[in-house]
Amino acid sequence: MPSLIREESQEVTTAPPPKQQGAIRPDHQKKKVTPTPKLTKNEKRKQSPVHHGIHQSSSSTQKKKTRTQKKKKDPNEPTHPRSAYNFYTKDARPKIVATGVSVTSTVNSQLGEQWRAMSAVDKLPYERMA
Repeated sequence: MPSLIREESQEVTTAPPPKQQGAIRPDHQKKKVTPTPKLTKNEKRKQSPVHHGIHQSSSSTQKKKTRTQKKKKDPNEPTHPRSAYNFYTKDARPKIVATGVSVTSTVNSQLGEQWRAMSAVDKLPYERMA
C-alpha cells in the first residue's frame, strides 16, 4: 500500500565557481571608451573613406554626378494662353453647380460631356477668346 505522507525533497543548488583573479586574457579586458560627440550627416559623410576617394574605382571614365539647380521662375513671364475649353468651363461651371451638383469630379465629367457634344459653331466664340 502506498504511503499517503509525502516526503519533501531537498533541492540541491550549486554555486557558480568563483572567478579567478588575473586569469582574464589581455584581449578580453574591458576597453576604456571615451565619449565622442554626435556628428551630423554631412560631417559623417566628410569623414567616410568613400568621400576621400579611397574606394573609388581607378577608371578615369567615371564622372561625378552634379545636381542641376532648379530654374527660378520669372514672375513677369507671360503665362500660357488658355484653351477654348477653359473659357467654356469658366462660363458653364456656375450653371451646373446651380442645379445642385457640388462634387467636383461630377461637375468636370458633365462639362466634358457637354463640350464634346457641342458643334463647331457653338464652340466658335470660345475658340476666338483663346
